[in-house]
Amino acid sequence: MELAKIIGSNVQRIRKSRGWSQTDLCKEVSWLSTPRLSQIEAGKKQLTIKSVQKLADILDVRPFELLVDHDEKTSALPDMFFLVTNLPKKEREALTKIMGAVLKSNGLMG
Repeated sequence: MELAKIIGSNVQRIRKSRGWSQTDLCKEVSWLSTPRLSQIEAGKKQLTIKSVQKLADILDVRPFELLVDHDEKTSALPDMFFLVTNLPKKEREALTKIMGAVLKSNGLMG
């Protein structure tokens, strides 16, 4: 999939996961109109790195999350990552230990 479509798909997925309409997102971004956002989400509009960074900031994600092609197997991972990073420190540490143990038992971690 080409990069513009990947970015557009991710912007739309994250926007919807926040419960925002296109209008809601556009209100947060002075340079973004609803028609332009529609073009971005459809993969018809190329974005600069600066624009990707600004959208990531507004969506409260890291820029790489807009650039990665998420297939059906991994589509929930960015949302889970966002939720985990906002857990209290104690819960985050416990979850990290559990994940480490699972990865280690599957030979994915040394």
